[in-house]
Amino acid sequence: MTQYASAFSTGMRRAGMATTGKHFPGHGAVLEDSHLVTPEDPRDMLKSPDLAIFKAFIEQGLLDAVMPAHVIYPQHDTQPASGSQYWLTHILRQQLGFKGIIFSDDLSMGGAHVFGDAPSRAKAALNAGCDMTLICNDRPSAVSVLDTLSIQSVPMADTLRVRMPIEWKTLMQSTRWKAAHDALTDFNNLWREQQT
Repeated sequence: MTQYASAFSTGMRRAGMATTGKHFPGHGAVLEDSHLVTPEDPRDMLKSPDLAIFKAFIEQGLLDAVMPAHVIYPQHDTQPASGSQYWLTHILRQQLGFKGIIFSDDLSMGGAHVFGDAPSRAKAALNAGCDMTLICNDRPSAVSVLDTLSIQSVPMADTLRVRMPIEWKTLMQSTRWKAAHDALTDFNNLWREQQT
């Protein structure tokens, strides 16, 4: 799986798009929906294949940004990763050496409500190491955060700007695009044959 994600990320960057890895340190082993509740993952995440993927991508320089999970990993911390200094500062920044931007996941999600009201959630995410906080589809919460917290600029955000804009017509004429298009067409045809 890592090789496919790596190829996808490389293609995004060649097209001038920034990449975001989510949900750090791994969200694949919980059944609960973090939009509704705060799931717990009992695994030792330092030994999990989920974390190994983030580590590999950081070492390859393939991640411009990371978004943490609203999941608690009780073997390591009592807080969800999205508001955990252990995960964001100690592991992601210091141990893995991630230098990009950390976005919170949507703080209006149920998984973040363990931190309190919207300003408390935003403050917890920022104190843990997030550079930017997201509050989606909840205007009153967004307004309360803006009214409560002082807003600062994030100079690193400039690194996410498009570095190599490509026009659609130019992209479609490139040999790389044609090769990728042909490979996907072949893959889709093979998949359809196997389905019948």
